[in-house]
Amino acid sequence: MNGTVITISGEQVMLGAVLLALVVGRFLARRGEPVHHIALKSGAIVYAALVVSLTLLPLSVGRPPQGFVTADHLQYSVNLVPFRTVMLYLRSDLGTIARDNLLGNVALLVPLGLLAPLVTRHLDGWVRVTLAGLVTSAGIEGLQFFRRMVDVAGPVRSVDIDDVILNTVGVVLGYAVFVVVRGVWRWSTRSRGPARLRRSKRA
Repeated sequence: MNGTVITISGEQVMLGAVLLALVVGRFLARRGEPVHHIALKSGAIVYAALVVSLTLLPLSVGRPPQGFVTADHLQYSVNLVPFRTVMLYLRSDLGTIARDNLLGNVALLVPLGLLAPLVTRHLDGWVRVTLAGLVTSAGIEGLQFFRRMVDVAGPVRSVDIDDVILNTVGVVLGYAVFVVVRGVWRWSTRSRGPARLRRSKRA
C-alpha cells in the first residue's frame, strides 16, 4: 500500500447518493408513505451528497509527501476573523469572481432552510433552523480543516468563519421562503373552503 493514493470524487458520491435515494424511496413506498414524502426524503439524500461534493471533494488519501502540512500553511489558510474575507472581496477588483464566491456561499445552504422543516417538525422555527444551519456549516468547515491535513493532492480550500456566516444567512433565507410559501398556501386553502361551501349551498 506504500505510495498508493485513493481518490474519492464528487461523481462517485453523487452516484452512490442517487442509488441510495432509489433504495430508500422503494422502501418507503412499500411502507405506504405518500409520494411527496418519498420525493422529499430522497431529494434530501441527493442534496446532502451535493453539498459534500461541492465542499469536500475530490479527496485523495494516501501517504503525504514530506513537509506536506506546515504550521505556516495552516496559519495562512484559516480565517477566524468575522467579515475579513467578505470585506476583502467587496474591496477587490475581482468582479464576478468575488460575487460568485459570496453568493455561492449564501446559496449553498438555502435548500437546507427549505427542506429541514419539511423533513422534520423539530426544525420548524427560526431559532432551530438557524442553529441547524450554523452547526452544519461549522461542521463543513471543520471537515475542510481536517481535509487539508490528509488530502495528498494538495490543499485547495481555505477554512473561513465568513463561510459559516454566509452559509447561515442562506439557511435563514431558505426558511423565510418556506414561511412565506406556507403562509400563502394556508391562506389560499382557507379561502377555498368558504367558496366551496357557498357553491354547495347554491347547488
